[in-house]
Amino acid sequence: MDEFLKTGKKAQTCSIIWEETKIHDLVRKIYVKTKDRKKKDDNKEKKKKDENLERRSKEGSQESKTRDDDGDVEMSNSSDQLTPTNRSTVNGPVSQLPFSPDLIEKLYNEKCQQIAETRTRLTKIAESAKSEFDMVNFQIPFQLDSVETNCNDKVNQITLLRTELIEMIEKANNKYNELKAFQ
Repeated sequence: MDEFLKTGKKAQTCSIIWEETKIHDLVRKIYVKTKDRKKKDDNKEKKKKDENLERRSKEGSQESKTRDDDGDVEMSNSSDQLTPTNRSTVNGPVSQLPFSPDLIEKLYNEKCQQIAETRTRLTKIAESAKSEFDMVNFQIPFQLDSVETNCNDKVNQITLLRTELIEMIEKANNKYNELKAFQ
């Protein structure tokens, strides 16, 4: 799941996760909750270490006030002191693109489903309103076809956006691969 969220690439070993959206959503929720819990635990642990360091520095300053200064340097062997890490930002992991064609396709399908549900709901409302207007012999102030037209326009708009996004992602991936292969 970590690789998928970072790179957008699906692991081939767990294909059942990608086939069922319910399973995929549950796995994602579990992953996010676990990651959040780990962050909270790490923050608590860091806070405790900071408090211990602060407490020790206060104790150390009080001891030095009461002790005669003989010029010797005292060393302490503390396992909870922070040590710098030697990580280069150049050699660190390069973040991957946050989008993939699969994610765009999934979002596109969700939006199409929402539009289909809205179309059904609005059609029912429009038919109900039409029957009410017919019962009192009033002219309908709108066209029933406008629901279909508007929904079709929305589908065309998101289809165009999907196509543009996929093209942009492919171009970005190609540029990334060019840069990666550059010698």
